[in-house]
Amino acid sequence: MANRMAVSQHKYGSIDDTVAKRGSYGLKNIYRRLEKYEETGNTEWLADAANYCIIEGIFPGHSEAHFRSTDSDESPGIV
Repeated sequence: MANRMAVSQHKYGSIDDTVAKRGSYGLKNIYRRLEKYEETGNTEWLADAANYCIIEGIFPGHSEAHFRSTDSDESPGIV
């Protein structure tokens, strides 16, 4: 995942610049990569989705983004 981020920086520029130009874009890209994984089974898409999760955490696009530690009683559980 780190290598993919490093290569992307050389190909597309820094995340800071990309977010400044495009605004936040993490969530849409996360969902799209998960869809691609469901369609193809290619785990490359999971690595990309995980990297976009990190980007979303650093540059949140959600209007109410915050971090609050939760306890196990708030967990959605395992399906």
